[in-house]
Amino acid sequence: MTRLRVSAVAVAATALAAVACSAEVASDEPLGQSQEALRAPKQAFCTIPVEGRGKKAMETDYIPHVITCENGGANLEALRAQAIAARSVAYYAMLTQGSICDSQGCQVYGCGATPTERAKRAARETAGMYLAHGGTLTYAFYVAGDAGASAPGCKDHGGATSHYVTYNWGKTGKQVDQTALGYIGPPGFGQNRGCMSQWGARCLENERDFDYQRILRFYYGQDITISRASGPCVEDDKTLRAKLTKKWSNAKRHRGKPADYVACAGQPFELTFSFKNTGSATWRDVLHRGKSVGSDVFLVTASGKPDALTGRKRFSLQNNANAQVRGDHKAANCISKDGCKKTRFVAGGMQATAPKKPGIYASRWRLRDYSKHWGKKSHGFGPKVELRVKVVACEPEPKKCGCRAFCSDGKSQSLAASISSADECKAVAQTFCGPGKYLDHAFAACVGGAPPGGTSPGTEASEETETETETESAPPSSPGTGGGSGTQPEASAPSAELEDEEIDNGLTPDEGPDGEEGEPDEEDDADFVDDGFDGNEDGGVIPYEEGCALATAPARVPGGPGVAASLMVLATLVRRRSSSKRVH
Repeated sequence: MTRLRVSAVAVAATALAAVACSAEVASDEPLGQSQEALRAPKQAFCTIPVEGRGKKAMETDYIPHVITCENGGANLEALRAQAIAARSVAYYAMLTQGSICDSQGCQVYGCGATPTERAKRAARETAGMYLAHGGTLTYAFYVAGDAGASAPGCKDHGGATSHYVTYNWGKTGKQVDQTALGYIGPPGFGQNRGCMSQWGARCLENERDFDYQRILRFYYGQDITISRASGPCVEDDKTLRAKLTKKWSNAKRHRGKPADYVACAGQPFELTFSFKNTGSATWRDVLHRGKSVGSDVFLVTASGKPDALTGRKRFSLQNNANAQVRGDHKAANCISKDGCKKTRFVAGGMQATAPKKPGIYASRWRLRDYSKHWGKKSHGFGPKVELRVKVVACEPEPKKCGCRAFCSDGKSQSLAASISSADECKAVAQTFCGPGKYLDHAFAACVGGAPPGGTSPGTEASEETETETETESAPPSSPGTGGGSGTQPEASAPSAELEDEEIDNGLTPDEGPDGEEGEPDEEDDADFVDDGFDGNEDGGVIPYEEGCALATAPARVPGGPGVAASLMVLATLVRRRSSSKRVH
């Protein structure tokens, strides 16, 4: 095997007066030792023995300490670049010696400084990343450089170690300059691709707005590769993270401490949760189980059991106004179109029914990915969210009588009071809606021949039409709500096109209830043990041929309160599904 002469160590450069680590090159720097060119590793080193310090966790202990000691006063992008360079040095030491020294001869771990939160973040967000070129592990030399480095060039003009620094911005292949700090191999030698200035890295970030990738290319060449090893200590490239942005119900707001909303026992209503994708993986729900991270995202109950209010364990992302939720910087900060950063579970609201027994009920949920990336298991992510409803006993409202038509364009209409049978009601409703637009009708005979407060027999009802969000009666104010007596109208269900900011009666995450607790909640399934769901059973992935999310929703009584809203959600989703493509 060809043996190449390359420095076995890097100068551990530091520019930190705050941590009192020297930035000078050791006078006994062992340059030019014979070493073997190393292949870029695929497996991450999750621990590293540090001489005199013992074994340390690479990503959560060693790298945060090193970058704090070496360049801890830098901002985030320079620290990310420092973390990748430090990890490259550490990987080289592990492959050649199985351990690393704690000194400027290698790089400094123990300088007496506690890792900063910024250093921890830089280590975490670059976990497993190191430099390579042509399949060879690059030894990422770095020195303190010149504290006077300034824009626009950000090049060193003084400093005891500046003569080791290389400037390889725009250079590739054999054009890349190697540093005299290590063995200078043939042109294009992958192990020596130059040397970074730590003061210069700060200047590039602060004065020229360089990110860590451009900082590294500035010193190590335009074609330097930022490779990533895999292992249990390295988070996947695509991350699943979420933030709750809104929780909402069309039930009446509760102003007391123990609940968010109040509903009559047995009353149907809707509730929703809106989330923002703060990770890098796109959320979607493909047919069966997808292979990639985020390809089978559902909203599931935090306990793993059916929810007391919705009766469901999970809701597919396909039920939402947007079925693809991006988390990268190119995503728009919207909620109703594919590619938005936010999504609402679900479009129009999750159908719920207040239990018959009065009390406080908590509806608790969390996002979960069932993709094959997690093997036979699945992965819960994001916050556990909760909406609490106070269920109270209410006086039943008098049943409405007469004939009403429901059309596919979302309109509903009270028809002539003279209609005396369900068959006659259906025939008139079909005529009213027009060909192909009839969805349903509701008929109840009126005692005495006329509806209470309605028109006299033989007269036509008002030609005004009502949309999908007809108002229904809310429960009377319960003690402590601060409302008046009698019934009050509910808020209408949120349109699929409305952004969160336009929903004026929603609860933001920090407006949740506090104080007294109601009935004991279900214990959360903290570990999200796989429940065997394969993405195919009812309530999971919606089959292509069905094409309508309402098919998996709890049934509503035809003609009962809220049927217009349900039918309009059906019509809206059919139109939306027909105009959009399914993810394959």
